[in-house]
Amino acid sequence: MKIKVALLIDEFFGGFGTPFGGYGFLARNYICKYIPNNDISIDVLLFMDNDINEIVSEKVDDVLLYKFPKNNDLVKDWLRNQNYDIFLSIELTYPSYEIMSLVYDKNLILWIQDPRPNSIWLKKRSSVTIIEDPCVSDKFASELINYLYRENRVTFISQGYYLNDLAKELYNLPSNINIQYMPNPIVLDYDFKFDINKKKKQVIFLSRLEAQKRAWIYCEIAKRMPEYDFYLMGKFFRDEDRNKETLEKYMKGDIPNLHFTGHLEGEEKEKLIRESRILINTSIWEGIPISWLEALQYGTAIVSCLNNEDIPSKFGEYVGEILGNGLDKLDVFIPAIKKLMEDDSYYSQKAIKAIKYIRETHNLNNFIKNMRKLLINKVKKQRSFITKIIRKNEIPKPFYKYINIKLTYNCNFKCPYCYQFDANMNREDISLNKEQIDNLLNIIAENPYYLILDGGEPFVFEHIKYLADKLSKANVRIKIITNLMADFNNIKYFLEKLKDKIDVFQISVHLSEYKNINTFYDRIKLLLDIRKELYLDFNIFIQSLITNENFIQVLSAKKDIKSMFDLDLFIDRLVPNEYYNLNKYSKEIEDFFTSKSNNIKLIEKNTLSDNIVCWCGSYYLNIDPNGCIYRCFTEQSIFHYLGNLSDLDSINILDKAEKCYIKEEGKKCAAYQYFNDLKMIVDKNQLH
Repeated sequence: MKIKVALLIDEFFGGFGTPFGGYGFLARNYICKYIPNNDISIDVLLFMDNDINEIVSEKVDDVLLYKFPKNNDLVKDWLRNQNYDIFLSIELTYPSYEIMSLVYDKNLILWIQDPRPNSIWLKKRSSVTIIEDPCVSDKFASELINYLYRENRVTFISQGYYLNDLAKELYNLPSNINIQYMPNPIVLDYDFKFDINKKKKQVIFLSRLEAQKRAWIYCEIAKRMPEYDFYLMGKFFRDEDRNKETLEKYMKGDIPNLHFTGHLEGEEKEKLIRESRILINTSIWEGIPISWLEALQYGTAIVSCLNNEDIPSKFGEYVGEILGNGLDKLDVFIPAIKKLMEDDSYYSQKAIKAIKYIRETHNLNNFIKNMRKLLINKVKKQRSFITKIIRKNEIPKPFYKYINIKLTYNCNFKCPYCYQFDANMNREDISLNKEQIDNLLNIIAENPYYLILDGGEPFVFEHIKYLADKLSKANVRIKIITNLMADFNNIKYFLEKLKDKIDVFQISVHLSEYKNINTFYDRIKLLLDIRKELYLDFNIFIQSLITNENFIQVLSAKKDIKSMFDLDLFIDRLVPNEYYNLNKYSKEIEDFFTSKSNNIKLIEKNTLSDNIVCWCGSYYLNIDPNGCIYRCFTEQSIFHYLGNLSDLDSINILDKAEKCYIKEEGKKCAAYQYFNDLKMIVDKNQLH
């Protein structure tokens, strides 16, 4: 039985221009190198990229690697045609989530490597003030894994027993879930014979040079222990400039016994590990680093402020947990290092036990046998699953819930094409109140939600700070749509409070409302400065509607924004309303839209078939400033109004996909493609 495996990983240890990292090392040097045989083939699916328009591939080490454009339909069709038997992921990063979320009917094997539930990770991460890492755990990815678990489509394997409880918390899994032990492998040097006389009294550091690794602690220890040589192996990775800044003073050569080797591979790296007595780990957080296993196979002891899987305490010295920058705890490392350096008998016992442990637990042959067996057995069950789901004609559900919330009708702009005016160009003074916000929090308490916040202008909403305080404690991802020209104190407060919960910051450009467009550019600069200052990683999406009057100015703004901030301005058609008559666009504008593939064109025909059911009303809600909850944007006679936030008991959120009635009521879906992309719209007779 020949099976096709899709490996989800967003790096391949330098291959195809990807970064060097532990997950990529595991993918390139172990999974793709040793698992394929006559029965198993592996392709590597890297990520979706805004900068490409077609699927591109490259062969690295005789393995095909793929990158994809940001085109869900294209990627979905490609995946269907490839017909992979099973997907394998090393953890699940956001780029891998984007791909796996397009797969409806195949199983995933998730190899737990370094799960980071926010309750623990954020506490540790925020204690480091010298430089802060971005949050690496993505809520979308976590919710997808939970959804796949509920659909019986994910198998968990883990490189370490102690990681399992962290994974259960991160993915919201039951305590009794079965997780198979699958330790990371090492290519072992069985010719190595431990000889203490060949071990030099030197200390190594082997890791990427980024914030969580806290390499400055290692450098300060070297300064305090001039009697030993310290070799720092590794290269800068994320946020290179800021990370270099933190280590710059140590790289000048002022500490004679501290040596920066850069990135090493092969015999040069192995020789340094083989000859050293100690590997120091100073990280604020780790899984079970491969560098530990590489060190232990040569009897190089671990001195660490983390005791993951009890490895440092068994095969070296655990000095106790150290939060913060760690510069006040340097003294705890010194006696541990001295003991292993000066007590040959004590060190030898640790080293010999370490070599025995690695050879028994992390040998490559066991890994190859167990991983191949797992893949083949899961594919057999997968084929049975597909037969079952087709027979039962089950409808796939979305794996997270969306709410579009119009917080207020109030706005600081009066755009001529705004549909929220009455005939006299007046706005309704209506906004959600605090009681309605509290009730909203009750609704979203039990599930992860994606909230789209807009108005009016959300940052003139009188309770925006109250809402931010409440949402900071909720399990949410947030997209906010703003003109960016409201009180910037509100914007900054919102960003500081919600930090990693913000997914998209969407900015609407309304040229008719600016006295001087430079004031708008100043606001973009402020936003970028805050994003950098708070070390946030949300996406910025800038959009403008075209009218016949503003066309030239919009094109000029697009050029300015690209040159000044390296951000794109997306240009869309205006939908005419009862108060603004567009007539028709000029030929120049129509030609412009024809030439642009990202143009959102109006869909004239109704694309809904008679078999359509929709999860809107269950996995999608639309809330207006009165607190009224609706199934979706388009008014229907049945299953449309679901209640009001002022009265929790009155709210009737649907619990299954229901028929969409707009076709038989002679209407068109107001956002067919949007709901289709969110997997809300489903044909009852098709699996996809």
